[in-house]
Parts: sequence; C-alpha cells; structure tokens
Amino acid sequence: MAQGLHILDSEDTARRLRTARCRGGKANGGIFTKGVLIMSIIGWLLLGLIAGFLASRVMGSGGYGLIGDIIVGIIGAFLGGFVFSLLTGNSNPVNNLDIGSIFVAFIGACILIGLLRAVSGGRARV
Repeated sequence: MAQGLHILDSEDTARRLRTARCRGGKANGGIFTKGVLIMSIIGWLLLGLIAGFLASRVMGSGGYGLIGDIIVGIIGAFLGGFVFSLLTGNSNPVNNLDIGSIFVAFIGACILIGLLRAVSGGRARV
C-alpha cells in the first residue's frame, strides 16, 4: 500500500489523543506533536481544495472561490465518505491524500452542489 499523507485515520488519531491526554498533552516520545496535527489540517485543506475545484468545474458552476471550494470539498469528503461507506462497507474511505480519497471527496462535493441547487432552485452560491 502506498504511503500517502494521512488526513484521517481514526484509530491512530484516537490513540494519539488518548496518549496526549494521559501525558498532560505534552509531546512526550513524539507520540502526539503539533506537526502531525498541522499536516492533518493541511491535508484536509488540500483535499477540500482539489475536490471542491474539480466538482465546481464538472457541475458547471463558475467556482466558489478559494475558500468556497475548500468548504465544498471538505463537506463533500464527509458526504462522499458516508455514501461510500454505506455502499462498500468500508468504514474509512477517506484516509489519505491519494487518488481514491480525492475521488470520494469529489463525488461527495458533486452531490453537495446538486443538493444545494435542488434546495435553492438554481445555481447555489456557497
């Protein structure tokens, strides 16, 4: 399995948080560091930007700007992860910054844009 940028690994993240709480939140032994958290945030932002940008282009909208595309992409990643977990039984389909996670987030962002358009009755602006 290719090693990607881990943006969501629930077991690993839960272990790090438990360890940090037990040790008073200090970065003892390199278990829980600011670097890991910052890379997770940057990974989510990059994933959101890529998925949101691609979805806004494919769905025929003019784009939502940098922040809007990131928001659409991140929400789309959660929505796509939920849909793909129901369809495939995989409990964590968005776990790395790789092509599979980008695809899942992209599909979720397209669903989100479609839902926004259906509710607003036209071209939804985020």
